[in-house]
Amino acid sequence: MPSLSLNVGLNNGRKLPFGGFDADAAAYFVTSGVTDATAKQQISDFVVGVKALGLYNNMVCWPLRSTQNAGTGTTAYSLGGLGTFNGTLTNGPTWGTDGVDFDGSNDYIITGNSLNTAKVIYVSYKNRGSTLAAVCGNYNFNGTNETGYELLHNGSNSPEMRFYTTTNNGRLSSVNCNNGNFHFAMGITDNTASQISVDGTTGTFTNLTNPPRLDSTLNFAIGARPFSGLIPINAIISFVAIMDLYTTQFDSVRTLYKTTMGTGLGLP
Repeated sequence: MPSLSLNVGLNNGRKLPFGGFDADAAAYFVTSGVTDATAKQQISDFVVGVKALGLYNNMVCWPLRSTQNAGTGTTAYSLGGLGTFNGTLTNGPTWGTDGVDFDGSNDYIITGNSLNTAKVIYVSYKNRGSTLAAVCGNYNFNGTNETGYELLHNGSNSPEMRFYTTTNNGRLSSVNCNNGNFHFAMGITDNTASQISVDGTTGTFTNLTNPPRLDSTLNFAIGARPFSGLIPINAIISFVAIMDLYTTQFDSVRTLYKTTMGTGLGLP
């Protein structure tokens, strides 16, 4: 009987008969070096679920729990049909069982692409600091003109999702995420309206009379704003994803992550 290749099989949201894993998930295991059996099942189930939502080809994500990625070294491997956008751990963030640990000093992960078509950002993280910090972002700053986006944790309040043109930005301040627990935040824009959802609670942005397109040429970063001032975050980040497709299914993605790759984090 001929052997089965990792690239051969069903790739439409159903698991492969070989190994019990989705084909794209299985290929990611080879690339990233994932060996943990539980992590493999969690990742495969997540991929299957994202495909069932019709979002996989428009998504790239970075699973940052040590068993779900390389877990050692300075490369954070990406997963998703949008393309390959591996990140580089810079200035010493460390791998951990719950995610990559950023010490709030100068740590961040930098990818090799601006990813400036993003319309949705997803982040699972546990904040430990009380000052303004950038969870992830991509923007240019030149005087009073800013373009791009940031997902910030602003003091003792909730995360803020900012989509920049000049002074336009928006935020949700009704969810307190400075409590030492993991939370799941999403920032969404469709070039007409923007909003943020934290743990399933959605708020509307303000000051968005001319919502921007994400035209920054700087590369996407996780854990700090390494351009025009570092502003690092003191936090553990377990997962980051972006999509170049505006979708109203963001709460479905949150629930899917919580029950697959986010198992054990205590997400609300």
